[in-house]
Amino acid sequence: MKGFRVLMVLVLAFFVAAVTLPGKSRAEESKDQTHAVLVLEQARQNHIAKERLEALRTKNAVPRNISSSPSQWLTRVNASEVNMVTNRHEKKTQEELRLDNKVYYAADEACAKNMAMNPSTRFAKDPLTNKTVDKSEAAIYADASGAVYYFETNSTFAGLMALAEKDTVYGYTSPR
Repeated sequence: MKGFRVLMVLVLAFFVAAVTLPGKSRAEESKDQTHAVLVLEQARQNHIAKERLEALRTKNAVPRNISSSPSQWLTRVNASEVNMVTNRHEKKTQEELRLDNKVYYAADEACAKNMAMNPSTRFAKDPLTNKTVDKSEAAIYADASGAVYYFETNSTFAGLMALAEKDTVYGYTSPR
């Protein structure tokens, strides 16, 4: 009887796992979430590296914000300061480039020519949803190293940050 119950539970579990709803499959959602977690880890590591470097420069024994909250790992940046070909936050205004009635930014003439001739450079993947985003319309965030991430909206950025909250897949908690 106990074996029958175990078998029924397994069959039920298999049935529930096999049922797919409209939209993404569980495997696709899991893959997207795994990618999002990797983006968070990269941003966290870049933040830690920046804090350690700053501690070395100022001859402090301990970095100040090494255990900072996830909201400090990525910061919103102005699109005009992003080289959209190399996907780097340059911290200075880039050359404006108008293509198909949209505004993009590039560091120099070579980057601008690359973007004009290669339409794929005008698009990126949202780290949370894995959807293709037009860089001219994206919410743009950068990590401490200057790497840039393009989000569909600020809401998808908030969704990424929610993965780093307490009791989530990533499981970050604020230091106490």
